[in-house]
Amino acid sequence: MSKAFWISASVLLIHGYPSLQKAGLELGLFLFATSFYLKIPLKECADCLTMDCFDFSDKNNARFKVVTPQGSILGEVPEDYLEYFFRWRNISKLPPYPSSDEVHPLFHRRAINYSSAYIPSFNTDGLSPTRLLKLSQKGCVRCRDSSGQVQIDSKGRRKKHLIKLTNKQLSFSAIDHFYQRSLNNELDASAIPVPLYLVKKNAIKPLPKNVIIFLLALFNPAICKELCTAGASLFCSLVDARPNYLKLRAFEKLTLWSVLVAGKSPADLDASDAESFYQHCLSPPAQWASARIYSRSCILWRPYLILRPGKDNNVPRAGMIVSWCNSCFVDLVQAGVLRSNPFGRLNKYIN
Repeated sequence: MSKAFWISASVLLIHGYPSLQKAGLELGLFLFATSFYLKIPLKECADCLTMDCFDFSDKNNARFKVVTPQGSILGEVPEDYLEYFFRWRNISKLPPYPSSDEVHPLFHRRAINYSSAYIPSFNTDGLSPTRLLKLSQKGCVRCRDSSGQVQIDSKGRRKKHLIKLTNKQLSFSAIDHFYQRSLNNELDASAIPVPLYLVKKNAIKPLPKNVIIFLLALFNPAICKELCTAGASLFCSLVDARPNYLKLRAFEKLTLWSVLVAGKSPADLDASDAESFYQHCLSPPAQWASARIYSRSCILWRPYLILRPGKDNNVPRAGMIVSWCNSCFVDLVQAGVLRSNPFGRLNKYIN
């Protein structure tokens, strides 16, 4: 996809979202258009370009000339560029054509830090508008050096985020409060978790809804069938959305806890239930955890693996489970299956 497309798309986005109509974004867009159409590096645009570099004496054949440390750049002003040129003049409440006394710099040095000056070029096939917007901001200002290059790659940013998250989990008093409460919870020892899907040859094999209902009721006869049906139905709705393995495992834990421990359908959970589930993940009941990984077709299978005792091991795992559950609910809400996400606030709080 060409950069010209991105310039046009950015104009539409800014027109379509009034909250984005800020001078910084507009200036960044104009800077990008100037650099792209006139083929002038961003740094030279900020350092050397002024309005008197443009010659509009012949309005049908406008020209420009800018002197840079590397030499002069000159040529005709492309017709496509004039749209952005006049747009910026209009936003700045200036007449369409510059006067001879406009000798001040066209851009200030901070303009090269605006994210809209770095609209990238990539294949947009199959991407949602939300994903496109996120990708268009890839490489924030804080990740760029003085030349505008991205200093760290996606793996580096991920590592930086994990370090920040780990520090938060170890020092945040609210997380410590949740952890201490989880150690004192009186846990129901009667509920027996069962697998809600199988894995064969590293591939997920969903179980039919009636089989899930049968297994839940068989090992937990005290649980009403209507509750098992509600839990199985929502779990199957998520399976139909083809989530990844981590999402499916997390939502399986949530479904089992919701039906067998909380006595509620996962669709009826609220924010306080999400906090209770987080505490459950911090200190799972002994009968919900095993010292080794068993096959899902084995009666010894358990949803949790026993970790070494201590906050350092259990808090990160519980945080990841909440994060994946939050993502599952976001998917279900977007699909129209559910109306609300009980994990949104908790996920922002602890992650």
